[in-house]
Amino acid sequence: KIDVHSHLMPSGVFDHPPRDYRSKWSPDRASVVLEDEVSERRGRPAKGDLLDASAIVARQKEQQVDLSIVGGWVDAMAAPTNAESQSDWCRLISSELATAVERQASLRWLASLPDLDGGLAAEELSVAARAGAVGGILATSFANGGLGRADLEPLWANAERLGLPIMIHPGVYDPSETPIAGELLIPVFYPYLTTRAAVELIRAGIPDRYPDLKVVLVHAGGFLPYQFGRVEQWLATDRTPSSPTTSSSTTSSALSWFYYDTVVHSRKVVEFLIDLVGSSQLLAGSDCPFAMKDWSLLGANGDDYLDSADR
Repeated sequence: KIDVHSHLMPSGVFDHPPRDYRSKWSPDRASVVLEDEVSERRGRPAKGDLLDASAIVARQKEQQVDLSIVGGWVDAMAAPTNAESQSDWCRLISSELATAVERQASLRWLASLPDLDGGLAAEELSVAARAGAVGGILATSFANGGLGRADLEPLWANAERLGLPIMIHPGVYDPSETPIAGELLIPVFYPYLTTRAAVELIRAGIPDRYPDLKVVLVHAGGFLPYQFGRVEQWLATDRTPSSPTTSSSTTSSALSWFYYDTVVHSRKVVEFLIDLVGSSQLLAGSDCPFAMKDWSLLGANGDDYLDSADR
């Protein structure tokens, strides 16, 4: 069993915070917050199993998972507002992941990609690939122009050339700066961010120009698989001069270009997705070690979750 969606931020990452940031550890060093030294903006705390590769492996064994693919924590990756600083920060995270995974035979890692500059992201993917990364993880970049930006073209081209998948993952550094903060951030705003990013890619024609690019949408694609009809109608009638639709694909055809993890906490939704895009486009994931983790397809009872043909 392979878990394509889990997270790890080795504690050593926070010993070298990005420029103009400081790491504030709890007295027992059980949790750490990244704080902007200039504005005093604060991210959510990183804590517990997220900081420890051996803890992730222990959760694997409990759930009878053979291999986990770990990516950095996107909320922290999104902290820097300067492109070069973010690129340096992401390279550090990738380096720490490579070191941590090297000691764990049941882990593989994703490159942490900066979302502020597509050229730097493409470069980071190449560097990480040479170090053993099996793909990349990229924030939805909602506050920075989105993923339909032209400067991201080098990243898509490089990922397609290297044959490495890109996982699109929501995340915000400071939740207070979002339209939906508090208790609804995770169950409502994060799926919205994934949906928005996917629509931006479709609208920009990325599936048309990079047919062999593999893009993974976490949390079962957000709301896209269930609202694609409305999106398709909007794209068909969109006449916005400033950012016209450049895609020749329909939204329904683009649905089968994406890959989706199964972190959706509902067997019926997984079955719906299989019916919509086919089981070949679904990848089992857990979102370990967060509270919203979903072991349905990976745990001890995972073999009974779906028909054998779909598994």
